Amino acid sequence: MTTIDGAISGIDTSSLIRAILDASSGPKRAVEARAKQYETKNTKITELLSKVKTLQSSLEDIEDIKDFAAYKAIHNETDAFTVEVDGAAVAGSYAIEVVSLAKAEMEISQGYASASTDGAIGTGTLAVTYGATTTNVTVTADMSLSDVAAELDGIDGIRAYVLNTGTGANPYRLVVQGEDAGADYTIALDASGLTGGTAPTFTEQVAATSAEVTVNGVTITSDTNTVDDAIPGMTLDLAGLTTSAVTVNVEPDHDAVVAKVQSFVDAFNDVARFVKVQSVYDAEAGIKGAFVGEASVSRVMQGLKSVITTEFTALG
Repeated sequence: MTTIDGAISGIDTSSLIRAILDASSGPKRAVEARAKQYETKNTKITELLSKVKTLQSSLEDIEDIKDFAAYKAIHNETDAFTVEVDGAAVAGSYAIEVVSLAKAEMEISQGYASASTDGAIGTGTLAVTYGATTTNVTVTADMSLSDVAAELDGIDGIRAYVLNTGTGANPYRLVVQGEDAGADYTIALDASGLTGGTAPTFTEQVAATSAEVTVNGVTITSDTNTVDDAIPGMTLDLAGLTTSAVTVNVEPDHDAVVAKVQSFVDAFNDVARFVKVQSVYDAEAGIKGAFVGEASVSRVMQGLKSVITTEFTALG
């Protein structure tokens, strides 16, 4: 491309065009700079929110300490149970024995040659009693062992399936088990209403039992293997049986209180430092933090400072 600068008109047209373009791009650069400022501010606000959430979490941990008291459970290692204590615990010594675990009942039938043959168990009614509720399952001639299992599986609180043992001439067995543990959730199956075929006879593989624990000689029962409402502030998760009593000593845990308070202090200082750095303004040095002139951030800090400078008399 050929350019003629002032050869005819005497005007430096190239310089003039550049000046016009530079002048017209001024608003664009201003908008871009403002957009970059907003983007930086948004990023820093997001960081501040994250730090405030951490501070909130540490404050909630302190609130969980009842009357600023924390406890710890000390005992010899055992596979029978784990123990957790909270601020509502009562200091003392507890001799704990796990006598039985909570289990759901399981019933298994005799074997069948096929899981898909229609009419294998006959036709009629198979009565299932789970806890205090009896359900009658209608078995028709076109139903296989798998079909019956599917019908049983539809009963509230019951799980049923066909187990393939993989051995022998009759490897397929009907399994019926409860979803709930505890002695109240027994299973009774009555196949006397079936005719034709081979009616299933069931063997109790696992009995429905409640968990039984003794604490200082007092028996406690539970339908689950989590005992959390017997001893104030103590939760036992049962996993096995004990051969003898395990002594659990519950003692005040002052270090836990200190650690939680320190965690809150650290989180607050982290927020304060971050806001301070992002609020720096130095015109001569060309420094302007993301929070300069941000009234909402100032209100947040005033609120937080009010919380930590308030005198609480409830603790004496």
